[in-house]
Amino acid sequence: MLKTPQNLQHMVDAIHACVAVVEQHKDEFIILACNERFKEMLGETPSFKPYSSLNSILCRSVTNTLLTFLPQVFISGEPLELEQAFEQGEKSNWWRLFLKPMEQPHGHLKRVMITGINMDDKIALETEINKSGARYSSVVKGAFDAIITMDRFQTINYFNRAAENVFEYRADEVIGKPITCLMPVRHREHHAEYVEEFASEDLSSRDMGERIQIYGLKKSGVEFAAEISISKIKVEG
Repeated sequence: MLKTPQNLQHMVDAIHACVAVVEQHKDEFIILACNERFKEMLGETPSFKPYSSLNSILCRSVTNTLLTFLPQVFISGEPLELEQAFEQGEKSNWWRLFLKPMEQPHGHLKRVMITGINMDDKIALETEINKSGARYSSVVKGAFDAIITMDRFQTINYFNRAAENVFEYRADEVIGKPITCLMPVRHREHHAEYVEEFASEDLSSRDMGERIQIYGLKKSGVEFAAEISISKIKVEG
């Protein structure tokens, strides 16, 4: 349980988003702790200190938003999410705000955590990710080598055109199925062990033919010798 402003400050400093923790003192909302990103959201100078009143420091667009919705959260005890354009001089940023009640320490007033995410940054990041994804997808789709991706449970989640030609399956026939459906039955039993062993190693890629000859299995039931390499990519942990 977070009882002191010092503990609160350590907590908000570790959060990447814009964060502040406030208490309601009569008609004022006092900032117990906030991080530098929260100050940047407000457009405040470095002289901004904790224990300042939100009522007195906020620019008009921010004041109208927070002072309208904060009382509702304190009264209802229910979290609230909203979006708001904040004007800072000639510049305007679009933010998504999360107002969430915190566990109330014994003997203390109610507290609410304000979290802000800059939607302009989020949109720019998503745009870049989509562009990168489109470039990656076009390269993979047009590759001459069969490229297949699977998740940590060894379930197929991507199957390019070259893989369709090699294995004689359409992508929609194998996506969602175990990778072992593409290999002869005699090689399936220990395949999961090999992949798990590789996943735990420091190596990022390996030629799977280093140990044994690898065979694939076409939809028609025909086996064929294959040169296969495996690589791992970590996505969101």
